Amino acid sequence: NRLSSFVASLSAIAGVASAVAFPIVAYQRVPVLLYPSYAASAVLLIMALSMTRGRMEKKVVTAFSMIVVAFIFAWTTYNESLLINQAKRASEQRLTTQLLPVVGTHELATYGPTIDRFGRRLALGFFMDRPVRFIGRQQELLSYLQSENRVFCLIEADIYESIKDQLPPTARVTGNYRFNKNALVLLVNR
Repeated sequence: NRLSSFVASLSAIAGVASAVAFPIVAYQRVPVLLYPSYAASAVLLIMALSMTRGRMEKKVVTAFSMIVVAFIFAWTTYNESLLINQAKRASEQRLTTQLLPVVGTHELATYGPTIDRFGRRLALGFFMDRPVRFIGRQQELLSYLQSENRVFCLIEADIYESIKDQLPPTARVTGNYRFNKNALVLLVNR
């Protein structure tokens, strides 16, 4: 029957696509599931190959099994990514709890060129319940630190060490912090 044949073909294509996608998603989002993603991919590929032979009833059962395997792995990946994000947010919340008494109501920025720093800025803003400025260029940092208002900037210690001689003379380190494996310094402009 044409409908069963269409469903079997569509399932085989979806199974092959999932087999390719699972390791990529695991590598990018949930590295702990990288090796299990290889196993799930192998199972899906074997099932997709088995659909090239046999009776239609067997193909429909295999197609259903492929859907179940793909759903289980997708659900597991989703749950693990939630746990990883929650753990990251807990670190960011601890950092915010340490920063708030020092920064108070003054403006806070983060400086650095990487996506990790951009993500940290968003979480700090969430936990501080106000925007946190992101500074990506050194010239912008220098302007920011010359502000007439009191402002703070969170920067990684190694980056600070490489640019500290170029900062305005009034800028100074007001605290040292840890975020996961990163050593951070908090600069104040006056």
